[in-house]
Amino acid sequence: MVMRSAFFKELRRYSGDEIASLLQIKEEEAITLIRKLKSLSIVKEKSKKTSRADEIVEDTDTEILDVNYKDKNSFFIFDFIGVINIGNYVIKCYPKYFSDVNIPLDKMQQILQVLRRYNSREQLLISASGDDESAEFNLLAITLFFIDDYAEYGTYSNPIEINELNGEGEINWDKTIGETYPLLSNNKTIYAELYTHGSLEDELDYFKQLHTCIITQCFIKLKELGLTELFDIEEVILYDGELSDFGDEDYILYRLSRELTVQFQSRKQIVLKTMYNYISQGKLYEQENGLSLFGTNSFNLVWEKVCSEVFNNLINTKLKHLSLPQPLAEQYFDEKDNTLLGLIEKPRWNRIEDGRLIKSHRVEETLIPDIISFFSKDGEECFGIFDAKYYNIHLNERRVAGQPGIGDITKQYLYQLAYNDFINAHNFTRIQNAFLLPTEEDTGEYLGTAELGVLSSMSAPALRDISVVKLPAQKMFKWYLAGRKIDINAVFPFL
Repeated sequence: MVMRSAFFKELRRYSGDEIASLLQIKEEEAITLIRKLKSLSIVKEKSKKTSRADEIVEDTDTEILDVNYKDKNSFFIFDFIGVINIGNYVIKCYPKYFSDVNIPLDKMQQILQVLRRYNSREQLLISASGDDESAEFNLLAITLFFIDDYAEYGTYSNPIEINELNGEGEINWDKTIGETYPLLSNNKTIYAELYTHGSLEDELDYFKQLHTCIITQCFIKLKELGLTELFDIEEVILYDGELSDFGDEDYILYRLSRELTVQFQSRKQIVLKTMYNYISQGKLYEQENGLSLFGTNSFNLVWEKVCSEVFNNLINTKLKHLSLPQPLAEQYFDEKDNTLLGLIEKPRWNRIEDGRLIKSHRVEETLIPDIISFFSKDGEECFGIFDAKYYNIHLNERRVAGQPGIGDITKQYLYQLAYNDFINAHNFTRIQNAFLLPTEEDTGEYLGTAELGVLSSMSAPALRDISVVKLPAQKMFKWYLAGRKIDINAVFPFL
């Protein structure tokens, strides 16, 4: 089977013929593939034209139900970032802020590394092990789980417990006292020989061998899909044989079920469940050319997480643990165990009859800033209010396009208003309110501001207009993967 693989840019418009050409397939195949991807909301079809073929379509709401392949007023967009495999098709979707057509491998490798960390091993294993009954079988998720788990823990093992004479393990005093002869010296009992407790790896254990076979198949599968380089994974061959070496499917599943009843270590249970899921669902998946994917159609949440960690978000930090310009103000003593998020007032709904208050209700939903950070700038203590926005903005002398909406602007003003009392009480002498947007450039850029006069003048002193800045995504991702928190002013002096 010949694999058909191509890169596609998130939210860029493509004609049906263009998709077929990139994948080197016929029109009929392209229509079938597009219809499948549409049913999964990975591809969306638009009837509204944009001015240029390479222009990003930020509005992804309206959708045509059928595939109007030849309609010149119809085009398709990929609302996804990551890797999709359907049968012999491999689709690799990269972020909308990438400008180049020929994708540098290291950029996409980094995106996938970020997604793997963002999804976390815990989230991946829930899908892989089949514990989430609502989740469909995802071969790519299972493959990555087995490879990552092997890299961290090695293969499944059932050690053989042994007791040996004068070994290097822990002393087994019961066996030593019961089966050896002590010596007396200066009224003290001395044992010249000691039994020790240890374990040996059983290399021929059925489940260890089964695990090595499955891991090997996972490496081979990634190679067949042409994804080992993209995921920055080197192929490893641990088992030279076939799955049929372990019996037919029913027998393998029976053995795995039995092993699950006697293993109580959480990691072993996860591996066993995932092997069971791989065996029980894998053949049917292959026969039906099932969908397998790794990625997201909500990369805005990934960008928010990256900015939050790199900028050392303090939003959920208790007041008593904050490093403030001065000690916690007296009016906040009773709030010392509260967080910065908890300081924002929650809406109150009042039931009124005949002009009289009957009952007042507080609701939990309120304003929630993305990121609050403290940093020093030019000798001043700065209170930073940041909103990570995954937009491909154009702000220059000719136009503004692809910008955050009016709701985003008003909320940023309200965030500052909500914290004004706290800011003033703790002698913060500078406030930075900003939208943080990604760019593929190596350096950050201050683009300008967003302002709404009716809100900026609603307090004294006036609320600060919102700075619009682009941050180098590759550097942000590098710091995120390394778990590094930056000195904001030192790295981005325009903030």
